[in-house]
Amino acid sequence: MTEYRMAFMAAAAETIGVLPWREAERIARICLSCTRAFVVGLGGSAANASHMASDLRKLAEVRAECPTDSAAEFSARINDDGWPECLVTWLKARSLAPEDLVLVLSVGGGSETTSVPLVRALEYARGIGATRAAIVSRDGGLCRALCSDGLLAFMRIRRDDLVTPFAESAQVLLCHYIANQVRLWRHAESDSA
Repeated sequence: MTEYRMAFMAAAAETIGVLPWREAERIARICLSCTRAFVVGLGGSAANASHMASDLRKLAEVRAECPTDSAAEFSARINDDGWPECLVTWLKARSLAPEDLVLVLSVGGGSETTSVPLVRALEYARGIGATRAAIVSRDGGLCRALCSDGLLAFMRIRRDDLVTPFAESAQVLLCHYIANQVRLWRHAESDSA
Protein backbone atom coordinates (compact mmCIF):
# COMPACT_ATOMS: atom_id res chain seq x y z
CA MET A 1 0.00 0.00 0.00
CA THR A 2 1.07 3.53 -0.61
CA GLU A 3 2.08 5.72 2.29
CA TYR A 4 -0.76 8.16 1.53
CA ARG A 5 -3.37 5.38 1.47
CA MET A 6 -2.16 4.05 4.83
CA ALA A 7 -2.28 7.53 6.37
CA PHE A 8 -5.73 8.16 4.85
CA MET A 9 -7.12 4.88 6.19
CA ALA A 10 -5.65 5.50 9.66
CA ALA A 11 -7.15 8.99 9.77
CA ALA A 12 -10.53 7.65 8.58
CA ALA A 13 -10.56 4.96 11.28
CA GLU A 14 -9.64 7.52 13.94
CA THR A 15 -12.41 9.87 12.76
CA ILE A 16 -15.05 7.14 12.83
CA GLY A 17 -13.93 6.13 16.31
CA VAL A 18 -14.61 9.58 17.76
CA LEU A 19 -17.86 10.49 15.98
CA PRO A 20 -20.49 12.13 18.25
CA TRP A 21 -22.88 9.16 18.52
CA ARG A 22 -24.61 10.40 21.71
CA GLU A 23 -25.40 13.74 20.13
CA ALA A 24 -26.62 11.97 17.00
CA GLU A 25 -28.96 9.91 19.18
CA ARG A 26 -30.31 13.13 20.73
CA ILE A 27 -30.98 14.43 17.22
CA ALA A 28 -32.71 11.14 16.39
CA ARG A 29 -35.03 11.58 19.39
CA ILE A 30 -35.99 15.03 18.14
CA CYS A 31 -36.62 13.61 14.65
CA LEU A 32 -38.93 11.05 16.23
CA SER A 33 -41.02 13.69 17.99
CA CYS A 34 -40.92 16.71 15.68
CA THR A 35 -43.78 17.59 13.35
CA ARG A 36 -41.47 18.23 10.39
CA ALA A 37 -37.71 18.17 9.76
CA PHE A 38 -36.07 20.64 7.42
CA VAL A 39 -32.56 19.44 6.52
CA VAL A 40 -30.26 22.07 5.02
CA GLY A 41 -26.70 22.13 3.74
CA LEU A 42 -24.59 23.79 1.07
CA GLY A 43 -22.03 22.36 -1.35
CA GLY A 44 -21.34 18.68 -0.68
CA SER A 45 -23.42 18.95 2.48
CA ALA A 46 -26.42 19.91 0.31
CA ALA A 47 -26.26 16.48 -1.32
CA ASN A 48 -26.04 14.88 2.13
CA ALA A 49 -29.00 16.98 3.32
CA SER A 50 -31.07 15.76 0.39
CA HIS A 51 -30.10 12.16 1.18
CA MET A 52 -30.95 12.66 4.87
CA ALA A 53 -34.37 14.16 4.12
CA SER A 54 -35.11 11.25 1.80
CA ASP A 55 -34.05 8.66 4.40
CA LEU A 56 -36.09 10.38 7.10
CA ARG A 57 -39.18 10.22 4.86
CA LYS A 58 -38.71 6.70 3.52
CA LEU A 59 -37.13 4.84 6.44
CA ALA A 60 -38.21 6.81 9.50
CA GLU A 61 -41.63 8.10 8.40
CA VAL A 62 -40.69 11.69 9.28
CA ARG A 63 -42.10 14.55 7.24
CA ALA A 64 -38.79 15.90 5.96
CA GLU A 65 -37.77 18.34 3.25
CA CYS A 66 -34.54 19.72 1.81
CA PRO A 67 -34.43 23.06 -0.04
CA THR A 68 -31.87 21.98 -2.62
CA ASP A 69 -34.14 19.17 -3.83
CA SER A 70 -35.75 21.76 -6.11
CA ALA A 71 -33.00 23.46 -8.11
CA ALA A 72 -35.61 25.74 -9.70
CA GLU A 73 -37.02 27.01 -6.40
CA PHE A 74 -33.63 27.22 -4.66
CA SER A 75 -32.01 29.18 -7.49
CA ALA A 76 -35.07 31.45 -7.79
CA ARG A 77 -34.83 32.24 -4.07
CA ILE A 78 -31.12 33.06 -4.45
CA ASN A 79 -31.90 35.27 -7.43
CA ASP A 80 -34.98 37.00 -5.98
CA ASP A 81 -34.26 37.05 -2.23
CA GLY A 82 -30.45 37.07 -2.20
CA TRP A 83 -27.94 34.47 -1.13
CA PRO A 84 -27.96 35.27 2.62
CA GLU A 85 -31.77 34.99 2.92
CA CYS A 86 -32.50 32.12 0.50
CA LEU A 87 -33.02 29.49 3.23
CA VAL A 88 -34.98 31.84 5.48
CA THR A 89 -37.48 32.61 2.72
CA TRP A 90 -37.69 28.89 1.93
CA LEU A 91 -38.50 28.15 5.61
CA LYS A 92 -41.03 30.99 5.71
CA ALA A 93 -42.77 29.56 2.63
CA ARG A 94 -43.19 26.31 4.58
CA SER A 95 -44.52 28.08 7.67
CA LEU A 96 -41.76 26.91 10.01
CA ALA A 97 -43.31 26.31 13.44
CA PRO A 98 -42.06 25.67 17.00
CA GLU A 99 -42.84 21.93 16.61
CA ASP A 100 -40.41 21.66 13.68
CA LEU A 101 -36.69 20.83 13.47
CA VAL A 102 -34.10 22.62 11.37
CA LEU A 103 -31.08 20.34 10.94
CA VAL A 104 -27.93 21.87 9.44
CA LEU A 105 -25.20 19.78 7.84
CA SER A 106 -21.99 21.77 7.39
CA VAL A 107 -18.24 21.26 7.30
CA GLY A 108 -17.41 24.54 9.04
CA GLY A 109 -20.68 25.63 10.64
CA GLY A 110 -20.83 29.04 8.99
CA SER A 111 -19.38 32.44 9.77
CA GLU A 112 -20.03 36.09 8.93
CA THR A 113 -18.73 35.40 5.40
CA THR A 114 -19.16 31.68 4.72
CA SER A 115 -22.31 29.56 4.65
CA VAL A 116 -24.28 32.65 5.66
CA PRO A 117 -27.64 31.14 4.59
CA LEU A 118 -27.18 28.32 7.13
CA VAL A 119 -26.50 30.79 9.93
CA ARG A 120 -29.49 32.93 8.97
CA ALA A 121 -31.73 29.84 8.81
CA LEU A 122 -30.77 28.89 12.38
CA GLU A 123 -31.26 32.46 13.59
CA TYR A 124 -34.71 32.52 12.00
CA ALA A 125 -35.58 29.11 13.51
CA ARG A 126 -34.47 30.35 16.94
CA GLY A 127 -36.76 33.36 16.58
CA ILE A 128 -39.70 31.09 15.73
CA GLY A 129 -38.88 28.74 18.62
CA ALA A 130 -38.17 25.75 16.37
CA THR A 131 -35.63 23.14 17.48
CA ARG A 132 -32.19 23.64 15.93
CA ALA A 133 -29.54 20.97 15.43
CA ALA A 134 -26.33 20.67 13.43
CA ILE A 135 -23.73 18.15 12.37
CA VAL A 136 -20.51 20.12 11.91
CA SER A 137 -16.71 19.92 12.13
CA ARG A 138 -13.83 22.38 12.46
CA ASP A 139 -14.78 24.69 15.36
CA GLY A 140 -18.53 24.44 14.75
CA GLY A 141 -18.69 27.99 13.42
CA LEU A 142 -21.68 30.14 14.28
CA CYS A 143 -23.90 27.05 14.25
CA ARG A 144 -22.35 26.07 17.56
CA ALA A 145 -24.07 28.91 19.43
CA LEU A 146 -27.34 28.67 17.50
CA CYS A 147 -28.23 25.03 18.16
CA SER A 148 -30.70 23.97 20.82
CA ASP A 149 -29.07 22.53 23.95
CA GLY A 150 -27.33 19.21 23.35
CA LEU A 151 -28.13 19.13 19.63
CA LEU A 152 -24.72 19.92 18.17
CA ALA A 153 -22.98 16.86 16.78
CA PHE A 154 -19.40 18.12 16.56
CA MET A 155 -16.98 15.97 14.57
CA ARG A 156 -13.30 16.13 15.52
CA ILE A 157 -11.10 15.65 12.47
CA ARG A 158 -7.41 15.97 13.20
CA ARG A 159 -6.00 16.19 9.67
CA ASP A 160 -6.58 19.68 8.24
CA ASP A 161 -6.05 18.45 4.70
CA LEU A 162 -8.90 15.93 5.13
CA VAL A 163 -11.49 18.00 7.02
CA THR A 164 -13.91 18.46 4.11
CA PRO A 165 -13.90 14.90 2.73
CA PHE A 166 -14.04 13.32 6.20
CA ALA A 167 -16.68 15.73 7.52
CA GLU A 168 -18.95 15.12 4.54
CA SER A 169 -18.39 11.35 4.72
CA ALA A 170 -19.03 11.32 8.46
CA GLN A 171 -22.26 13.30 7.92
CA VAL A 172 -23.53 10.37 5.86
CA LEU A 173 -22.67 7.85 8.60
CA LEU A 174 -24.34 9.94 11.29
CA CYS A 175 -27.40 10.64 9.14
CA HIS A 176 -27.81 6.93 8.36
CA TYR A 177 -27.52 6.20 12.07
CA ILE A 178 -30.15 8.83 12.92
CA ALA A 179 -32.68 7.73 10.28
CA ASN A 180 -32.27 4.04 11.11
CA GLN A 181 -32.48 4.67 14.86
CA VAL A 182 -35.76 6.55 14.36
CA ARG A 183 -37.02 3.68 12.17
CA LEU A 184 -36.19 1.15 14.91
CA TRP A 185 -37.93 3.23 17.57
CA ARG A 186 -41.04 3.60 15.38
CA HIS A 187 -41.17 -0.16 14.79
CA ALA A 188 -40.76 -0.82 18.50
CA GLU A 189 -43.68 1.55 19.19
CA SER A 190 -45.92 -0.16 16.63
CA ASP A 191 -44.91 -3.64 17.84
CA SER A 192 -45.85 -2.76 21.41
CA ALA A 193 -49.19 -1.17 20.44
